[in-house]
Amino acid sequence: MIGSLVLAAPVAAVSTAAPAVVETGIVQTAAVAGFNAENIISDALFYDGNAMSSAEIQAFLDAKIGSCSNGRCLNVLNVSISSRDAWYSAVTGDLVCSALQGGTMRTSELIYRVQVACGISAKAILVTLQKEQGLTTSSAPSDWNLQAAMGASCPDTSPCDPAYSGVGPQIVQGVRQLKIYKAGRFAKQPGVNFIGYSPDSSCGGSNLNIQNYATAALYNYTPYQPNAASVAAGWGLGDGCSSYGNRNFFNYYTSWFGSTQGETLQILQTTGTSDRYLVSRGSRWKLPTAELAAQYTWLAPVRQVATSALSSYTDMGDAKRGVKTT
Repeated sequence: MIGSLVLAAPVAAVSTAAPAVVETGIVQTAAVAGFNAENIISDALFYDGNAMSSAEIQAFLDAKIGSCSNGRCLNVLNVSISSRDAWYSAVTGDLVCSALQGGTMRTSELIYRVQVACGISAKAILVTLQKEQGLTTSSAPSDWNLQAAMGASCPDTSPCDPAYSGVGPQIVQGVRQLKIYKAGRFAKQPGVNFIGYSPDSSCGGSNLNIQNYATAALYNYTPYQPNAASVAAGWGLGDGCSSYGNRNFFNYYTSWFGSTQGETLQILQTTGTSDRYLVSRGSRWKLPTAELAAQYTWLAPVRQVATSALSSYTDMGDAKRGVKTT
């Protein structure tokens, strides 16, 4: 969580005291473009349990980190965790995370397993590891960076819980925490909520009409919104009342993966079936016949997903006939 830290350094380990140099090619003084405090990322992207394969996560880490100077970088680090049973919310009865097989594995494999078990996108996990401790790009992480990898159970006002110290426990606990807010209807939910600008209550804040569960989860995890000075600073420092956690989540996601609202249109096919769906901005329309599906293939490549991945989209019924006009 550690919501007030500026952790925008992609090249080296960062201290908890000050921001470091930002990623090559990013203009530090350019204002953040497109940030919407009420909708930081769509539910469809955030709760995508099939966003990346284990191999894709490993390749991404290799590309971002390069050569590791101390043998503890995420692209070379092996982590050990115990197996976990499926976890259901005691309040709602909804599944938080399915059973997780433990063991010793590469960090990329753990990220993949937790993504699938909890239905939180590996892209969101990689971004969280970066905005909390700079680990997704660090070629020389410190002991502290690794101990507090996801900022999980690390409140701003007290020390981190030692029960979750280390990369493996941090990833598991952090992702489970991100999911419980929605599955257990825990803490802030979509709707009007007061969100402060900083841990300093004298800095104030504003009421936000939070538009989805993903944005609510981010504010529960890192409970501050960037003020105008933070947004205007881009990747840099704002003023004494600025916070950077959710701003940096947005900055890293858009820099690495594109829009936090996803592609305008996608075609999804459920694995093992011929069922295809047209999806756009949180809604889905079934393409009920092969003929109708063929009319939409010019929009985008067909992407294979698990049936469960469609649950984050609102069902709008069958799609109508499509006609390409250009």
